[in-house]
Amino acid sequence: VLRDTGYQLAPNKQLSAAVKATLTKKLPLPDRTLGPIAVKDALLVLMGEDVFTLIEDPLHRLVNFKVKPKIAKALGV
Repeated sequence: VLRDTGYQLAPNKQLSAAVKATLTKKLPLPDRTLGPIAVKDALLVLMGEDVFTLIEDPLHRLVNFKVKPKIAKALGV
């Protein structure tokens, strides 16, 4: 999704355990064909917009994700 956008995923050391775990999962079949869709929207669909908030660093052109507080509280994260 980030190809040709000038942005990249934050370095591995900056990713939370929840983000790393999500990135290791296979993409659900319904999410394998998206489009046309804005990059931000695609990232949220792929990561789970109900679970994660997109964090954008425009200076360094990095993206990262944070578990939403309601989810973190429910999971004890």
